[in-house]
Amino acid sequence: MSGLSLPKIAGIKLSVHWTFSILIIWIIYTNMRAGLDAGQIGWSVLFILSLFVCVTLHELGHALAARHYGIQTKDITLYPIGGVARLERMPERPAQELVVALAGPLVNIIIMFLLLPVILGHNFEMQENEKALIIGPANFLPMLGVINVWLALFNLIPAFPMDGGRVLRALLSFKMNRVKATSIAMNVGKVLAIGFVFLGFYTNPFLIFIGLFIILGAQSEYEMVKSQFLLSNLKVTDALMTQFSALDEEDSIQDAVRQLLDSESKILSSLQEEFPWLSLPVMISSGPSVKMGWRVL
Repeated sequence: MSGLSLPKIAGIKLSVHWTFSILIIWIIYTNMRAGLDAGQIGWSVLFILSLFVCVTLHELGHALAARHYGIQTKDITLYPIGGVARLERMPERPAQELVVALAGPLVNIIIMFLLLPVILGHNFEMQENEKALIIGPANFLPMLGVINVWLALFNLIPAFPMDGGRVLRALLSFKMNRVKATSIAMNVGKVLAIGFVFLGFYTNPFLIFIGLFIILGAQSEYEMVKSQFLLSNLKVTDALMTQFSALDEEDSIQDAVRQLLDSESKILSSLQEEFPWLSLPVMISSGPSVKMGWRVL
């Protein structure tokens, strides 16, 4: 079991990865070191959980936008560094990918607008000490609204495969093929990811994990897109063996070995592991028939 399963939303499976507990433990530990009491720590944990509710809604935005184009979502998993919606496939039309990529940040902007009255009514003169920002009833909702703005802007950073990187690829795909667009978006994302890693050493260590996720995820998706592009123009007949050696039912193993070692069959020897065989005609009630089959060497 890799995590905790949650009730489905819109027919989509939700789960929390077990590593999410590391984030909660880290929040509790840093707040304790900062000298916060149990009530203040409880508000901090509740704030993080509420934040990840917003992250879940963000991922549902992607999922429902993809469903509009006939693309289903396998599941949504929450990790300490954010959420991941596993779509059956990514939309290949640039306009569709643009809509799906922007749907997530748009959800965060909508949440911010819903919380805008409490944001505008708050003076943000909150208590804080040297090591931790104190979250309480007074600033809980205003801070949640502000963080949603930050989530939208952060996700729009053009670091593929983050939302902003997918937006970049979609825009590039209007002018060039998908492989080249993915390559450019990947390289831009890697440069920004390296910046995240270095910044993480001096600020928030979670940026290091985000940077590594971007580097590995970008390379993996580029290889997948490249493979799909190379295979898109091929047919089954292009992969079929049109030249092969055959054996008779009465042939010996030596005959099969001779076929493999025959100078005319050297090209086939590394590919062909099975030999078709043809038996003599047999009589059945409706007339003569020829039996065919395969013999494995």
